[in-house]
Amino acid sequence: MLSWIAGAILVLAIVGTPLVWLYQIIHELLKYFLSDWYNRNLFFTTVEPARKTFLENNFNYYKALSQRNQQIFERRLQKFIDMKNFEGRDELVITVEMETLVAAAAIQVTFGFPSVYLEHFDRIILYPDVYYSTINETYHRGEVNSKGIIVLSWKNLLEGYGQQTDGRNLALHEMAHALKISDVNSAAGYDFFDPIVFQRFIAYARKEMNLIADGESSLFRKYAATNDHEFFAVALENFFERPAEFRDFHEAMYESLAALMNQDPLQLNSH
Repeated sequence: MLSWIAGAILVLAIVGTPLVWLYQIIHELLKYFLSDWYNRNLFFTTVEPARKTFLENNFNYYKALSQRNQQIFERRLQKFIDMKNFEGRDELVITVEMETLVAAAAIQVTFGFPSVYLEHFDRIILYPDVYYSTINETYHRGEVNSKGIIVLSWKNLLEGYGQQTDGRNLALHEMAHALKISDVNSAAGYDFFDPIVFQRFIAYARKEMNLIADGESSLFRKYAATNDHEFFAVALENFFERPAEFRDFHEAMYESLAALMNQDPLQLNSH
């Protein structure tokens, strides 16, 4: 496979393909072959029946996938759960449903990256409701700690999936932060965000942040204008919860985010 790719690259270089185009072609070829390889290596991972039933009854993203991608989603979800330590706080007892919903959010966000399981994070802590942070002396619904911890309020997490068209979803928001931190903390050469596409998205994002700060109406809530990190997280909430509205509002930004995430929620069942 690698020899075939190398040969194709050599031919393209000889005929004078522009470097930017050549980079994109190489990126797409590697993405295709590596995605297939990672997914095939999930063959012996089997999701627990209770988790599959939960997905079938409760998770719209999963239900919209093709049958083949549902199988990949199930196996990736089980692998994610096997890799993480789930902990309850304030007497909250962790259940199969809790693990499955949190893991489903993570796999939803990372579905375009077959090798990514947010490896930087090995602990997921759930509180029954909002919790008090002694670090900044305020109550939180969720947070992502760069030391490798994801913290979520179960009540607020459920509320996010209870209303799935308002562009507000705690789990997706925090998983977006975890994804971005994971990319930054990847070993050199193994970061998974395409830097060119990411800069294109950020350019659109900053223009929108300035408009929000100036009081202009926007699809995104005001909190998105806090900084690049929060805009990315809020944008991802809207990307998954109301993709058609997002695309109508700012098609170029939507397409840049779809390219960055290697998936398009409006075409889940097309592959």
